Amino acid sequence: MLIYARNREKIQEMKKLQIMIVSLPGTWQRMIQKNIQAYSFVNIVDVVSGSLSASQLAVDHRPDLILIDSCIPIDDAVVLIQNLKNMLPRTGIIAIADTTPQQRRMLQSGADYAILSFNFEAQIGGVLEQLERTVPDGTNRPDAGINIDPSPTE
Repeated sequence: MLIYARNREKIQEMKKLQIMIVSLPGTWQRMIQKNIQAYSFVNIVDVVSGSLSASQLAVDHRPDLILIDSCIPIDDAVVLIQNLKNMLPRTGIIAIADTTPQQRRMLQSGADYAILSFNFEAQIGGVLEQLERTVPDGTNRPDAGINIDPSPTE
């Protein structure tokens, strides 16, 4: 889609980064949504309250990014990450972990990035801004993947 600026130059409208959130309903889920919606280049396509329905909805919606909250039991989150990476290898996955061992486990299972829950607000903005740069042409797939350091922070 093209839009015209005041000087009549054609400017390509950038497609918003499509995000699906997997989180149990409650205050933390609302905080995650509020933080993510603060970025104008982001569109939340769905909020799923369990890992069972997340796989099918991810296939249906094909988001650019899936954010998995730490409220999902760790074993369920690990299986979900592995399934999502098999079904949608080009979709980025950010996992929110409560502890460094959980963080490492999520990374080992295939998450592109794992953020500790106590540091979520400080880190999510940088991750989203980098992801925005990976989809500059309006396509819905970041071919290069997420180019960020997935190392767990201490």
